[in-house]
Amino acid sequence: MNKTNVLKIIGVLVLALGVGAVGFRYFNKARMQRIPETNLFSLGQVAASQGDFKKAVEYYQILLSKDPRHAIALEFLVDSQEKMGDLKGAIVSSERLLELERSPRYVQKMISLYRKDGQEDRAKALEEVKESP
Repeated sequence: MNKTNVLKIIGVLVLALGVGAVGFRYFNKARMQRIPETNLFSLGQVAASQGDFKKAVEYYQILLSKDPRHAIALEFLVDSQEKMGDLKGAIVSSERLLELERSPRYVQKMISLYRKDGQEDRAKALEEVKESP
């Protein structure tokens, strides 16, 4: 049984027990699992452009559950998490991004996030690694 079917079954059971909002959430997750990756990415971009960073994060996370190596989705996830004030989440996602691709732009973003979060020692250490040949 795949993840989508399990989520549907949980949704039906929860609805049967009279917990409508929770059941609806499981149905919605099951439905989202079937949306193609390009559409999930576009939906995330639209949500972010409308200032709905929570929804954008949800779309990017679903996309990344399907394709964990989607570097651009990870970059946009980091941006959305930062904009909604989730620095810890943005740092974790940024660390994942650096594991995939060590571009100077991503390193600079990580340094910036560390500084915003008051982790100056980690920011300086990353700067030193960045500047060494």
